[in-house]
Amino acid sequence: MIVKSEEEKFYGMLFWETDYEPINGVLKENYQDFIVEEILPDGTVLSIENPHLTPSGYEGLFTHFILVKEGIGNYEAIWILAKKLKVPIGWFSYYGNKDRDALTIQCVSVWNVEPEKLLSLKLPPNLRIYSPIRELRGIKIGDHKGNNFIITIRKISNFSHAEKYFENLDEGLLLPNFFGYQRFGVTKPVSHITGKMLLKKKYWDAILTYLTFPSIYDDEKLREAKELIEENEFEKAISLLPKKGFLFEKKLLRELIKSRDIKRVIRRLPKFLVNMFLEAYQSYLFNLTLSEYRRRGGEYVENDKIVKLPLIGYNTPTVRLPEVNDIIGEIISEEGIKYTYFKNREIPSLNVKGSLRASALRFSPRKTEIIPNDKIIKIEFALEKGQYATIILREMFKENILFALYSKMVNKMGHEIFKSKIKEIVLLGTEMLRET
Repeated sequence: MIVKSEEEKFYGMLFWETDYEPINGVLKENYQDFIVEEILPDGTVLSIENPHLTPSGYEGLFTHFILVKEGIGNYEAIWILAKKLKVPIGWFSYYGNKDRDALTIQCVSVWNVEPEKLLSLKLPPNLRIYSPIRELRGIKIGDHKGNNFIITIRKISNFSHAEKYFENLDEGLLLPNFFGYQRFGVTKPVSHITGKMLLKKKYWDAILTYLTFPSIYDDEKLREAKELIEENEFEKAISLLPKKGFLFEKKLLRELIKSRDIKRVIRRLPKFLVNMFLEAYQSYLFNLTLSEYRRRGGEYVENDKIVKLPLIGYNTPTVRLPEVNDIIGEIISEEGIKYTYFKNREIPSLNVKGSLRASALRFSPRKTEIIPNDKIIKIEFALEKGQYATIILREMFKENILFALYSKMVNKMGHEIFKSKIKEIVLLGTEMLRET
C-alpha cells in the first residue's frame, strides 16, 4: 500500500505492507500500557514483576544492575545516574536504547561503583535500581537478544474490525524492518536533519538547527529561547529553558558559552549524542532504500533467508543484488552526499561505518487478550534487537499511528490543531532535508 502521508515520507517510510483497514484506538494512555522487557544474551527475559539478575560467578570491577524507568529516555536516565554517583557517563554501558514514553526494564553496567552505593542513591520516582551484582566484564551494546513488549490498545472505536484483525493474523507475518519514529523524533523530528548537516561539515548549521527546530511542545518561553539562540544569546536562552529535561540542549549551550570554536564544541559532546544524530540520518537512508527496494518488487526472503540491505557508511558492505546497489546510488545522488562524507578526519567521532540490516521482521504475538466490554486489546510479542514495536503498530494503525501514540497531547490541544502542528513541522523538516 503506497503511503500518501507527508509524515511517513519524512521518515523515509513510503509504503505499508498490509492493506488492512486501520485500527482506531489509543496507545500509551499511561506508561504501563507500553512495557518493554529486555531479553538478555542467554534468553532470559527481565521481568517487570520480578526484577532479578543471576550472577555469573566471575566477580570483577563492573557492577551490573537492573534499571527500571518510566517516561524517561536512556540517555537522560544514565546522565542522572552519572551525576548522582559523580562518575563519568562513559563508565556506563547498556545493551540498547529503550522507549522513552514507556515502562521499561533493562540491564546496565557501570565500572568501579560498589553495588551498595547504587542501592543507596536517592532517585526520582520514575527511576529505580534493582539487583546490583559484581561482574568481571561490562555490557556491550547490541549483545542482547531483543526485547519483549506488552502493549495495551484502549478506546478502540472500530472494535469488531480490530478483533477480526487479531483473530485472522497470519503466524509469523513479515513486515518491513524500518527504523521507527523514535529514531528521528516525532514531536521534534530533527535528528536526521542534524545528522546530514554534520556529515556535510555544516557544523554551525547542524547545532543551531538542533537547538532551534520547532517542537510540538513549544510555548511562548521556548520560542523566545530559540530566538535568542539564533541571535547567539546563549546565556539568556539557557535561563529560559525548563529546569527539568532539555539535557542535550543545555549541554550544547554550555559548550557554546565556553567556546565559539564549533569543532571544539562537537569534539566535547558525548559520543552517544553525536551518534544519535548520525545514526538517525543513516536510518533515514535505510528506510528510503527499503521503500524503493519493495516498490521495485524486491522480496524479503531469498533462499529461505531474510534479505539484508546496506546501512550506508564509509565502509558500506556490497550485496549480491544489483538492483539494491542501483537504488543506493540513486538515493546518494538525490541526497547530494558521497560515501566520503561518512569518514571525517577532522572530527573522528563523526565517522559512520556501514553495515547490513535485515529487510523484514516477523510479527508473532505470544499472547493476545481481547476485552470487548472495555474495548481493550492487549498484545505481547518479542522482537530481535534493533527492531521497533512502533513499526508493528504502524501497520495496525496506518495513518492513525501518531494520533494513537500521542493521544494525551491530541486530547489536550485538539485533533485538528495537533494535525496542523505536526504537518507544519514535517513540511519544514522536509524542506531542510532537501536543501541541506
